[in-house]
Amino acid sequence: MKTLHTERLILDTLRLRDASFFLRLVNTPSWLRYIGDRNVHTRAEAADYLTNGPMRHYLDFGFGMRRMVFRHTREVIGICGLVRRAGLAYPDLGFALLPEYEGQGLAYEASRSILAEDAAAMPRVSAITDADNARSIALLHRLGFREEGTIQLPDQPDVLQYFLLDSAGR
Repeated sequence: MKTLHTERLILDTLRLRDASFFLRLVNTPSWLRYIGDRNVHTRAEAADYLTNGPMRHYLDFGFGMRRMVFRHTREVIGICGLVRRAGLAYPDLGFALLPEYEGQGLAYEASRSILAEDAAAMPRVSAITDADNARSIALLHRLGFREEGTIQLPDQPDVLQYFLLDSAGR
């Protein structure tokens, strides 16, 4: 995957060296509340999750979650990208930021770039979120997604809000 650049961000592939960042991200209050506990509690578990999750996804599908790097400091601040999920007909746009970077428009900036580049040839992109996640819902609306109701993914207990974005809406 080619590296993407926005005004404030560099979006590229996650690597094993991102394990410490990823460990921190998956244990933030927002991640635990809205995405769920992945039982990643050590750097080794984070490295294993990256290897068998995002890095494997790149090999299987040619796209996936990208690390969001703040251009000026080179700090990894979040993730954003497209993933294939069981139970969804179209790739799913996802994003997560470290708490100190939330609310600054960075997820919007990254998502716009992902939709313009990684999803350019895709007829539709989906998104899912917890019904209580007002910030993510607002961001999806701002990106042009439309609500399609609710969905429950296979082997998952939660019913989630389901969104779609057609290629014509990008």
